Amino acid sequence: TAYLIGLLLIRFSGEKLQVYFLAPILMIVAVALSHYSFLVFGHDCDPAWSRNGLLCAYPCLLTGIYIRKNEEAITGTPFLKTAGIAAVLTIFAYIECLIFRELDITNVFDYFLLTFPLAISIFILVVSSY
Repeated sequence: TAYLIGLLLIRFSGEKLQVYFLAPILMIVAVALSHYSFLVFGHDCDPAWSRNGLLCAYPCLLTGIYIRKNEEAITGTPFLKTAGIAAVLTIFAYIECLIFRELDITNVFDYFLLTFPLAISIFILVVSSY
């Protein structure tokens, strides 16, 4: 249902209402409610708050549709530049995981600060290589 609602929103939005600005906002909320909830709220939040269609599916759906609509601009991106960005994000994501491990912060979430940017950069890397 999240996919269908997202498609309907984008299909009927046209030029008057651009819903793509919601993707980074929803990604930030998902991260704030997962690993970083202790910083924002002072305690760990229930996983159901960050594991739902609104915070998991919509940002990825909107980002994928945006990338698809702008595919010509993305395929012109040099492969080495995109691969370099993905490599740097991978290193920073690993460092972020190590910091959480060293601080002994263990909870059931897997959304880190760099999860979405890393996934998007790898997606763009794959799209631009074809």
